[in-house]
Amino acid sequence: MNRKHILLLSLPILALLATVLLGGFLASRAEYGNEFNVVDSTLVKYVGTDSEVVIPSGITTIGREAFAGNTVITSVSFPDSVNYIEHSAFSGCTALETVHLPDRILAIEDSAFYGCESLREFSVGKDLESLGSGVFADCISLENVVISSENKNFVCEDGAIYDINRTTLYQYLPGAKASDYKMPDTVEDVLRYSFWGCHNLRNVLLSSGLEEIPDYSFTNCHSLELLTLYSPIGEIGLKALENCSSLKQIVVPISVISIHDSAFDLCPNTLLFVCDSGTYAENYALEHGFLVGTELAYDNLWNEDEVTDDTQEDNAMEEEETAQDGNDVTPEAEGVLIDHSYIVSDRAYVDVANLSVCNGVALPETENGVAIDDYAFYNRTDMQEYTSWESGLSHIGVLSFARSGLVCVTIPEGVTTIGYGAFYHCDALTNVSIPSTVTRVGRYALTHTAWYNNWLNDESTSDFLIVGNGVLIAYKGEEPVVTIPSEVLYIEDYVFEGHYEIDEVILPTHLEGADIVLP
Repeated sequence: MNRKHILLLSLPILALLATVLLGGFLASRAEYGNEFNVVDSTLVKYVGTDSEVVIPSGITTIGREAFAGNTVITSVSFPDSVNYIEHSAFSGCTALETVHLPDRILAIEDSAFYGCESLREFSVGKDLESLGSGVFADCISLENVVISSENKNFVCEDGAIYDINRTTLYQYLPGAKASDYKMPDTVEDVLRYSFWGCHNLRNVLLSSGLEEIPDYSFTNCHSLELLTLYSPIGEIGLKALENCSSLKQIVVPISVISIHDSAFDLCPNTLLFVCDSGTYAENYALEHGFLVGTELAYDNLWNEDEVTDDTQEDNAMEEEETAQDGNDVTPEAEGVLIDHSYIVSDRAYVDVANLSVCNGVALPETENGVAIDDYAFYNRTDMQEYTSWESGLSHIGVLSFARSGLVCVTIPEGVTTIGYGAFYHCDALTNVSIPSTVTRVGRYALTHTAWYNNWLNDESTSDFLIVGNGVLIAYKGEEPVVTIPSEVLYIEDYVFEGHYEIDEVILPTHLEGADIVLP
């Protein structure tokens, strides 16, 4: 059969297909009206011109960008049939003033109401179980969100939306009137865009439970002047404080070992980084043209609550003159700054809960045994070897040996956990021995060591860096399909971060419940 005949035969099929599609479209118009483009009960686009919109019953999903950019609507009424509001569904609806969502709403996705600058009233019912990031970013008139008292997942307190246990901050509302915000120490996670455009905030103290300040967290907080961070925060993300044009001072603990180049874009060059000498934060500040110092230039209102008289008195004491690692070292009198407390001897540790400083002759007992405490030997550039491993040692703490002069380290049997940044930037550390008892290794624990760099740059080594009892801590491959080796029992956080080439990950059958973070 020639091409002309094939074409002629296909014409009836195309006509039939067009009829079916057009029929579905017309049926949708007939059921929901000309103003609503609906596909399979999803409102794809609102094309009407009304200022007060009533969504027809039967629609279950408000689709992605269905109302985006509409500058006419002032209110929207939702039927009980609606369950989902998708990404950016109402973003840029600058005239929208009131939204009252029914109980059956289950999920509101990222940026759903971003840039609704006139939004003043918002309520949601008892069934909401999923809330995206930046849902209310740049809603500069929104002071409060009313969440049903029967909702078991979320709560809004003093302009901040948390999960019911106050462990995650979803959004600090941009219209909240308070100028000062002290984050509860129960908070462990903050979503991206959580403070975006909060134009009244001037002074913020973050939780001591946070590990990072994520991307775009404080972008466009034009009134923000003072920001105080505490350990164990380790990272400040992409454009996290971009265009904070009034920012005067940020207190940065030594736990911070990663700051994105764009984190402080468009911030004034008079911004003061209060941090310890020789830390990552100091180097970053100097490289980016900001000021550095070890003393507060501006009172952050909470210092007196955070440092007790007993702590200040202990910090002034002269401590142990001899280190138990075999090196005779007398620490500097001022010690190593950790937030508002100091390590005052080479074996000292800080009990943050009670703000007490101990002499560190014996390592602190934990529920699981003995631990080398956080920051214990931080920046000890004179220490090339450590052999004074305590009997019963199970945990090596956060940044405990970071930036030290270690050349080799043999971690003893019995250790199960190596903390965040434990050996970070031990540049001379060439030989590392990790026992099979180790089952968790924190992020950056061995990054920027000679041992890690040798693996990273040696093409003959495996693409998977596996240590201890089958713990995968790093990956350097470039394949779209990744097959995890059978000996892997644990996959640590962020192993595949930034590997955008990955399409598929094949796990061993025995690997269940692993903590895997993909880009």
